[in-house]
Amino acid sequence: MIPLICYSLIWYCVNLLVNAYCWTTWQEGFRRRRLINLTTSLIHSTISGSFLFVYFLRNTRLMFASPMHYYSYLELQVVLVSIGYFVYDSVDMAINDTYVVNFIFLCVIKVI
Repeated sequence: MIPLICYSLIWYCVNLLVNAYCWTTWQEGFRRRRLINLTTSLIHSTISGSFLFVYFLRNTRLMFASPMHYYSYLELQVVLVSIGYFVYDSVDMAINDTYVVNFIFLCVIKVI
């Protein structure tokens, strides 16, 4: 539980840095907020996608031969980083977006 909280806080800090240094010429409002969220999401997908691509290139045989029996601390951290981003994004949506959209989205996630 502690790593998830830490990674969620790290994603919050990333969002604050993006808020401070990116899209500064745009006025505060809906569009700037969306651009900041998209930039934070792009950072997350770049980190996780790059790691998974390198992992796929380096461990192709292992991945297809015995994926259930392989464990590595680094792979666990990548999964926790992604879950931490999901927690951060859910909290951010609950705080900053409209309530109707949040309610529908979180209900769909809960059902799935």
